[in-house]
Order: sequence, then structure tokens, then C-alpha cells
Amino acid sequence: MTDLIRFLTEWIAVQAVPRLAEERGLPFDLPRENMLYGLRLEELIRILREYDRYARTLVEEHGVSWWDFYAYSDVGKERLALVEEFRVEDGDVVLDVGCGKGYLTIALAQDCNRVCGLDLMNGFGRRGWWSDFQAEMAALNLSRKVMGVRACASGVPFKDASFNLTVSAHALRNFNNRNTIVEALREMRRVTRRGGRVIIAENIPRANTKAQAAHLKMFEVRTKYVKGDNPLLTEAELLQMFGKAGMSPSRTEIIDFGLSAAPPIWVPNPASIPEERRAEAIEGYTEAVDMVRECGESSPPVLLFEARVD
Repeated sequence: MTDLIRFLTEWIAVQAVPRLAEERGLPFDLPRENMLYGLRLEELIRILREYDRYARTLVEEHGVSWWDFYAYSDVGKERLALVEEFRVEDGDVVLDVGCGKGYLTIALAQDCNRVCGLDLMNGFGRRGWWSDFQAEMAALNLSRKVMGVRACASGVPFKDASFNLTVSAHALRNFNNRNTIVEALREMRRVTRRGGRVIIAENIPRANTKAQAAHLKMFEVRTKYVKGDNPLLTEAELLQMFGKAGMSPSRTEIIDFGLSAAPPIWVPNPASIPEERRAEAIEGYTEAVDMVRECGESSPPVLLFEARVD
């Protein structure tokens, strides 16, 4: 069997396995998603491996496919819903900027002609991600429609007007700074054909439910102490950067999917936190864990910006 342990344990299995087990009337006694927050790293890894073993049993003995894991997870459901909102067409040639593990790329590939996932993939813990990306696409029979390119979003290695749809979801907040975001948006506009579309989908710092408030609390604490994580951008900030990139949105919409589409789970490393801030960090983290365990966790609403390229 293709070794997709990192694909499955990027929270997809945690979300999908209990649902698939319940649907088939199978016993399931692993801790659920909200109870994995606050665990020590060793315990979290142990439980994720148990999820992986259960997932393999579902595949080998109960006819579950890799697509089922994706489609039954909130991560997959949200990306599939986003692609519906993007109004992707059969003939579209799409660039997915900041593709990460390829979760949006997978959804795009269901409806378009071809899709290229682009990401620099130079962050901590991302060694081997391109191998995982290729393994995911092969397991989902998408290799002929999908390719991956390792490159910076502010220097896209394609000619002008190479795509008729260029998108990015849940990626801008991971870029170095706002100047990098503006440059990336300019590049997205440059490689999009006249009459084509540029679409951005980003969570905004707004909570409509207690579960979304728990997400924002955990994410806020995480951004303070995890290198490379940035605060969520507001609607005004995103609109301003769109304007600096020379684009005016033809469509602006806030959508609340009510799904855990970008779980903010993390495990603090006290050694990486300055000693004078450790007590504050642990206190904030503990409060966030208590909120997630009590209320669950749900991603904040998504702000969708779409611009036509003249």
C-alpha cells in the first residue's frame, strides 16, 4: 500500500475515520478531534499512529478508498465547497498558489482541465512534502491532471497569461510579510489571461460561534510563539493589498462553512519560548485548550475576493 501516513495524519484521518467507522457500524474508541488538543507530543504521535492503523484497516478490510478519507473530512469538504464557490469549469487551466499539501488542488482537479500546485515548501517540518504531494495525487488517480512546482509565490516561474484561473486559499497568511503578499497577488494577475479570474479565499478574524472563538483563541496564542505563523488578515487589509496589486474585486463574499478546515493544533516547546514569556504562553495555551475541549473547534468565516483580469 502506498505509504500516506503523513497525508492521513495531517488531520484528515482524525476527522474522517470516526465518521467512516460509524457509517459502517464499526467500534471506535480513539480520542476525538477536540480531545487531541493539549496532549504531549509523544502521546499525540501515538494516537495519530493508531488513527493511521485504523485507516489502513478500513482500506484493506472495508473497501474504504483514499478519496473517502478526503471527502469525509472537514478539510476536504471545505475545499470541495470552495471550488463550487469558485465556479470552476471543465476547460479551466488553474494555478493553485500556496498549495501546501494539495488539499485545494485535489478539489480543483475534480472540475477543471489541468491544475498546477505551486508552493515554496521551505518551512519547518516540510521535508518530503513534495513526495507526499505526488503520492496523494497518485493515490487519488489525479497524476495526469495535476503537477506540482516548487517556487516562491512572489516569483511565479510561468509566462504571462498562462492560466485562465489563478487561486489561493488559506495561504496568504503564511507569507513572510505584506509586501510579499502584494507581490504574490501581482504575480497571480500577471500569469492570468485577459478575461480570466484571480480568486483569494482567506479566513478572517471573526467568530460567529463558540467553536470559532476557540479556534481564534488557539490560533492567536499559536501565532505569538510559533515562527512563521502570522495573524489572520482583516477584510480591509486584504482589500488594500488587492488594490496595491492593481486589482479591484468584482466579487466579495463572506462565507461561513462551519467546518474545521484549518485546525490550529500545536504543541508548545518551552525551550523555544523566552523564559520571561513562558508562564504567559502556557497560561494562554491552557485557556485555549480548555475552550477547544469544551466547545470544539471550527474555522472562522472565509472572505472570498474575485477579480477579473482586463
